[in-house]
Amino acid sequence: MDDNLLSSVPSKLPASLEHLSLSRNRISKIPAGVFIGLDKLNLLDLQGNKLMDEAVTEVSLKGLNNLVQINLAKNQLSRMPLGLPPTTTQLFLDGNNIEKISANYFKGLPKVAFLRLNHNKLSSSGIPKNVFNMSSMLDLQLSHNQLTEVPVIPSGLEHLLLDHNNIKSVDGTKVCPVAISTVDDSINESIPRLRYLRLDGNEIKPPIPRDVILCFRMLRSIVI
Repeated sequence: MDDNLLSSVPSKLPASLEHLSLSRNRISKIPAGVFIGLDKLNLLDLQGNKLMDEAVTEVSLKGLNNLVQINLAKNQLSRMPLGLPPTTTQLFLDGNNIEKISANYFKGLPKVAFLRLNHNKLSSSGIPKNVFNMSSMLDLQLSHNQLTEVPVIPSGLEHLLLDHNNIKSVDGTKVCPVAISTVDDSINESIPRLRYLRLDGNEIKPPIPRDVILCFRMLRSIVI
């Protein structure tokens, strides 16, 4: 049901539904209970609509008991959406107006592995120090925001996009998830997993700081 003129999520959807794509409509509301009974739904695409904060709540999302991926990119959100089910693994929020993330936001979302927040209004002051420190996080995208610092990087994170922000330098001792002195090539569990780091479009100039290399021994590509 992509590319139509829907103003609301339709009701009476089949219980067997696994994927629901409603992108590029005019949806501004999600009726309470509309997802109840859709226990097989694991992918919900609502990108390119007119959803505001009050439309995305625990009440409106009730029933999404097995949701894995939700796409809320290119809507009108000014805060992180509330009421997402704990099964959420992929959360796409590109192209909104989000300015900050509350410190406890991900406590109810222990499985988030892929998080996209490109093209928002996030500043470093709006990102608590350890908010992304989750063992599940693999891919974090924060391109085209207003960051002035690199956030603390989770040990298990593999891909990090920070291009086109206002970052001037990278301090490896601050962003490394473990003490650099404890990183030991012979103990695989101690090595942060970051493989790809993108920092172009900032105010950072080569060379790459030595402490960054010492921390992230598995880096295969870094773009400055």
